[in-house]
Amino acid sequence: MGEDGAGCSDDYDPADPKVDPRERRRIRYEYRELIAETQKNRHDFIKPESTGLHNALDKAEELFSEVRLTREAVLDSHFLVLASNLGSQQAQQLQTHLVTFDPDTFVQKLITFMGGRNITDASREDDEDEEMPSRRRNPPPPLRLDWKKLGRKASVAFRRTPNLDFMFGPLSMEPPVIRRPVRDNNIKKGKPDPTQLVKPKQLEKVEVQGEATTKEVDRLHQVLYDNTVSGEEVTPVCLFNFIVNPHSFGQTIENLFHLSFLVRDGRAEISLDNGLPFVSYEETPGEDEQTVKQQVVVHLTLKEYQEIVKTFNITESMIPPRPKVNHGNSAGPSNRGNENDEEEEEDDN
Repeated sequence: MGEDGAGCSDDYDPADPKVDPRERRRIRYEYRELIAETQKNRHDFIKPESTGLHNALDKAEELFSEVRLTREAVLDSHFLVLASNLGSQQAQQLQTHLVTFDPDTFVQKLITFMGGRNITDASREDDEDEEMPSRRRNPPPPLRLDWKKLGRKASVAFRRTPNLDFMFGPLSMEPPVIRRPVRDNNIKKGKPDPTQLVKPKQLEKVEVQGEATTKEVDRLHQVLYDNTVSGEEVTPVCLFNFIVNPHSFGQTIENLFHLSFLVRDGRAEISLDNGLPFVSYEETPGEDEQTVKQQVVVHLTLKEYQEIVKTFNITESMIPPRPKVNHGNSAGPSNRGNENDEEEEEDDN
């Protein structure tokens, strides 16, 4: 505050004759008194006709002219925040007393301007009509309002070139034709009777896939027997050499998938020899026999598949490849060929 060059500084020099500690205490005391007084009378200060806030600002202006250091300037800023809030509240309560728009008066003046009669003249004529019954039998014709006169008067505010607009849609609109639904006789057209039970097609599809998977598992069991059993001796074969098809990553995954069923049912066994997995043939266990199962997750990616084919020099598949079928009719996971996917299967050993 202040425009007389007064200011404040953080450099306090006790030897400076311009800085008197007692004078500073007095300034702080008066600032606190001014803030407390303003807080006390804030309800009176926000009234539109009150000049108390202006007087308080004048007092603060005088005190700020004596401020030299930051401590007193902080009190001045506190007062300014309080005064600005009170000033905002006082401004909200001010009433401008401007002329408001009266629709009734506006309509009355419009009628008079366009050659009609105002409400005062109409009420006077109605009083005269009550005194002269003969005039009520032959009332005067209604006055026509001169709207063109009003248009010429208002055209001054609308002098501009009209815009060009595009018309969308046809010129002639025909009402839409409402088509009523026709009920068909489903029985006559060969459609199934809604009262008859129909087996869901999806279940039929699932059953077909299940039968195909069972056939593939049995076929894999026979191939395992042919490659591991010689007389009464069972010779395990390397798991990679057995399931990997070097020409199809997808069929390799399906071989692993079908092998997991054999291991789960106890018809095959996977063991480790020097860190390499080997698979051997097992007879189908009877109903009374129990097998110890251990769940193992096998993770095989396309890159790992390619490394296995190269490392073990696999050129032909022990398991004869299956003919490719459509995706919707495939048994097992899917016949996808060489795809950049990752597969995870579960084996029970």
